Amino acid sequence: PKNEEHLHSKVYFHKLGEDAQNDALIFGEGRPKDDMVGLSMSVDGKYLAIGLMNHLLVIYDTASWNEVARSGSWNKVATFRDYSGNPNSIDFSTQYLAYVAKDGTVKIVDRDKLTLPYPLPIQTLGKPFHLFTSIRFSPAGDYLAVGDMNGNVFRYNTSSWRNLGSTNHGNKILSLDFSRNDNL
Repeated sequence: PKNEEHLHSKVYFHKLGEDAQNDALIFGEGRPKDDMVGLSMSVDGKYLAIGLMNHLLVIYDTASWNEVARSGSWNKVATFRDYSGNPNSIDFSTQYLAYVAKDGTVKIVDRDKLTLPYPLPIQTLGKPFHLFTSIRFSPAGDYLAVGDMNGNVFRYNTSSWRNLGSTNHGNKILSLDFSRNDNL
């Protein structure tokens, strides 16, 4: 609606070096305002995950991007119906997709299995209603950091999914990131 354009989240396809006026609208047309809350691109650029307020996490194969400008549609490869709706709660490593589920746990999905009809999580971290809020894989994908409502940051080894310990920062963790040398 007029005068509400800034409230409606949208995703555009942009080729570096080209005029932004030519960008194709990929997602968001006709969606309710504030509908999209999370967005994450896989490390290799093959997949885009869009998290929605209605607890859907939709995974798209970006190979169809060259066709987007003409057809306006992507190849949707997976939909998870238990996404938390928290910003900063979706991330990819070279091997996995991780997201915070609406029950407050973290679901880990094998990235190579995303194209199966019903890709199932290979691991669940935490207990229901723990209320994890944000996640981030280390650049090499060896570790996953997970923040929660109580200010805790947990570190997991991705080869065993063993909890390597936690640190409390006192307040809800809204966002996490690693330095490029894999240190928190």
